[in-house]
Amino acid sequence: MIPTDVDRSAVAVVQIEGMIAAAAGCCIMPRRCLVILVLLTFLIAACAEGPTRPEILIAAPLRIDNVTIVDPDDGIERLAMSILMDKGKIVSVMPTRDVPAGSPIATVDGGNRFAVPGYNNMHSHALVAKRPELLLATMLAEGVTGFRQMSGTPTLLTARDEGRIPPGLYAPDLLAMPGDLLFPFNAGSANEARAEVDRQKRQHADFIKIILVSRPAFFAAIDEAHRIGLPTAGHLPPDVSPLEASRAGFDSIEHFGTGNPFWIECSSDPTALWRVKTDEATVPWWIMRIPVVGDIVMKRVERQLINPTLNDSVATVALRQRALDGFDIERCQALARAFKANNTWQVPTMVRLRTQELADLPEYETDPGLANMSDDMKKTWRESTAQFHALPPAMRATFRATYQRRLAVIARAFAPKTLSPRSACEA
Repeated sequence: MIPTDVDRSAVAVVQIEGMIAAAAGCCIMPRRCLVILVLLTFLIAACAEGPTRPEILIAAPLRIDNVTIVDPDDGIERLAMSILMDKGKIVSVMPTRDVPAGSPIATVDGGNRFAVPGYNNMHSHALVAKRPELLLATMLAEGVTGFRQMSGTPTLLTARDEGRIPPGLYAPDLLAMPGDLLFPFNAGSANEARAEVDRQKRQHADFIKIILVSRPAFFAAIDEAHRIGLPTAGHLPPDVSPLEASRAGFDSIEHFGTGNPFWIECSSDPTALWRVKTDEATVPWWIMRIPVVGDIVMKRVERQLINPTLNDSVATVALRQRALDGFDIERCQALARAFKANNTWQVPTMVRLRTQELADLPEYETDPGLANMSDDMKKTWRESTAQFHALPPAMRATFRATYQRRLAVIARAFAPKTLSPRSACEA
């Protein structure tokens, strides 16, 4: 429920579990019960036809006193602070004792709770859910005030242009959205990739999301997107290194690029490992253009949304282990510097990776989030978890080692103190 208060502004005090992170600055604040203050504006319900986005009133000045804030650079908790906001934006932060006496600005006593700014979720698929309004309302309640939708369609782009997205009254702002994801079905060659990018520009896509395409199509899509002024984001093809992608101008690498390329690049002998990678048997791209094959692949993609590790072969995981055994932090730091120089975003999505690489943790069997899932989704989740438990112990050990290595890479190679915010991480 949205509370109402002075000048149609309100402050919601929301108790959340676990860890929330800010993509723009890697602000990770682990608290089992983190209490946050989120500035919300009073929303007016629109009585027009269809689920149109309601008008949002401009919030009047508001000050929240007596809160604790955490500096994202050093993690120091600063007690008894005041936050001044105007028009929904943070204007200043100061000790409460320094607030001028007799100020006419409306105030709220924070009661020594933690206060954080609204977060941007930079990797979300909420709009393609069966009930996106439920996911979006949950995101807003958890302090997310903006999100980047990572999978789009022409229909969603049209709905956004018509003001029907995000749906519902209680939803974060939609920051950006692509059109159709790039697969061999719509980007099977370099020319087709360029044509698809041009088509999405006409459909008003905000960026191009690349999932699984050939090496020539990958670089053609990046080149064409930049030619017409669109950024790119997504996964790395299995035969493209993150350094190559960054030099080509790939703007945002998601999930460490997926697969093994990142770990090969950060190994002590990448040449030898790339040779193994190249020699692995792969399905010819033209086969994926066959309709029945396309249907199979898309069903596999849907399953990947639950846990992509279930699609990794024994050989692929064995290669990952070789790369981890030869991990070279200096090569990884050099890669991070290249990302910075080339303005390449790194969006690790660590919470997502934890659920897939540590899926056998007992805590996931009783996670409070299960209460928000439908019976069908819970059934699918538990089936996926059972499949993960059934994997060979060596494979699960490699996945656990991968996750721990990811944490080390973020801390030692992509730390915000040593790199620009464009390289900062998002959990």
